[in-house]
Parts: sequence; structure tokens; C-alpha cells
Amino acid sequence: MPLVIGAMIIVVILLFNAVRQPLIIWLTVPLAFIGVVWGLVLTQTALEFMATLGILSLAGMLIKNAIVLIDETDSQIASGCRR
Repeated sequence: MPLVIGAMIIVVILLFNAVRQPLIIWLTVPLAFIGVVWGLVLTQTALEFMATLGILSLAGMLIKNAIVLIDETDSQIASGCRR
């Protein structure tokens, strides 16, 4: 698992050719885990295989959406578009 996470971080760094944007993206992942823990505690559900699979899926969607958002923001800044 750590090798896969490391590979994902390297891919995102290579995608942006910078460190700041991937750092912003990866700093949002622990926030999702905080919500997952609260949800599991409130529903009194154990951390089983399906919950782990859901956590990994949530982290993947979060990273994908953050990449799209940061890429679009960088594109808007580069084009000088103001609203």
C-alpha cells in the first residue's frame, strides 16, 4: 500500500511539474478520513473490508476532483481570465 501511495504522489508531481499543487491535493485527503471516522463512530459500524474499500474509493474521487479543480484554476490564472 505505501508503494502505491508513493507512486500516486510521484504521478501527480510529474503531472503538474511542481510540488505545491500536489501538496495541496494530498493535504485534503486526511480531511476525508476525519469525516469517515466520524461517520463510522456515529453509526457504530466497524471498519471492515467494505468500509476500507469505500475509504479508498472516496480518496480516489477526492484526488481526481482536486486535480481537475487545480488544473482548471491554473488554466484560468494563466489565461488572465477574471470574474
